[in-house]
Order: sequence, then structure tokens, then C-alpha cells
Amino acid sequence: MSENPLHAALKEHYRRDGDRVEEKVGRYVVDIVREDELLEIQTKNFSAIRSKLKGLLKHNAVRLVYPIALERWILKIGDDGECTRRKSPKRGAPEDLFVELVSFPELIHEPRFVIELCFTREEQVRVHDPNGPWRRRGWRIIEQRLSEVVDSMVIESMHDLIGLLPAALEAPFASHDVARAFGRSLGFAQRVCYCLARGGAVRQIGVRDRARLYEYEPRYAPSKEP
Repeated sequence: MSENPLHAALKEHYRRDGDRVEEKVGRYVVDIVREDELLEIQTKNFSAIRSKLKGLLKHNAVRLVYPIALERWILKIGDDGECTRRKSPKRGAPEDLFVELVSFPELIHEPRFVIELCFTREEQVRVHDPNGPWRRRGWRIIEQRLSEVVDSMVIESMHDLIGLLPAALEAPFASHDVARAFGRSLGFAQRVCYCLARGGAVRQIGVRDRARLYEYEPRYAPSKEP
């Protein structure tokens, strides 16, 4: 199996003395096997590991490590071999988790399941390909590299997930309220609402401006204390 450099570097960063790497646990090969916990590193596409996580959680504690690039440098290698390097204007944020979590928001309630957001600085390598994606004008990503691990954050409950929401977001709210509070797209906001609803943190109480209107379930309502 080929392994991208970002995944390999993160695996080395999280490996401790005594850990076993790429070891089979039941039907699945696990990135890091620790005495009391299994670690899976997933750089994108949570849907690909949905069944694997559910299978492992039947008998094990699992920590899912998800890297979010706070800073990314783009290295472009032209047809003539010339390289250019620039800083991407895009910056990752903790709420990026919602984009992937739509694959299994209900797993947040599993007592042995933890998500660790790993905040990084990365380098992305692109080469020019006439048949490459049009939205990047033919530049194709061939590699992601880890430059530095900056910090981390653990999400182990629905309360932690709600803690990623902006303080300015007040219930009841619709998806466009979420988009406005985050300053992000409606598509992103719809994923946030889906995760909260599927995870049982909010319930639909009606419709406003043709959009579903949500209220927090009482036990998950954020405190209004300063």
C-alpha cells in the first residue's frame, strides 16, 4: 500500500515507544496500536473509514486523528522543472471538522471514541498536467508534506462539538444563520446543521424562509453565562 508523506509523518509524530504500527486488529489494519487505544490517522474522506471505525469500536477505544492545516505553502513544479512557492490564502479552522463528520456524527456519543484535531503547517506539491483539474488550471496535487505540528484539540462529546460554534449563533437558527455566524458558505452551514441534528444536539421546530429551523435539545443548550 502506498502512503502519502503527510500521513506517514503524522504517524511518526504520534508513535510512542511500545506502539505497533500498521498492525492487524480483527479484520482491519490499524495505523497505531497502543496498549489501551487504537489510533487512526485520516487526512480526508471520513466516509472511507465509517465501517472500519464502527467495527473497531465494538471492542476497542479509538482515537481518530484529523489534521487541519492552519498554514499551507504551495510548491508548483512547471513543465520545465522550474519551481515556485507561495503561501495559500486559505487557513484551516477547527470547524472544518463538520465537513467530514457528516459521514458519522452519531459516533460522537460512543464513550470510547475520540477525535483529535491536529493543527499543522503543511506544504502542498503540484505539477502541471494538461489533463489535470480545470478549477486549478491544470495543476494537479501530487503530494502533501508535514512541516510542523502546531497544536491539537480533542473532541470527545457533543458538548465539545457544540463548542466549535460561534458565540454569536443563537437559537432558534436556520442554516443561513449558521453560514452568517461562521462567515462561510451555505453548503458548509448545512453540513453543520446535519451533524448537530443527526447527533441529537438539535431538533427541527419548524421552517423559516423555506429553511429548517432548529432549537437545541435542553441538555445541549449552550450556557448563556459570560
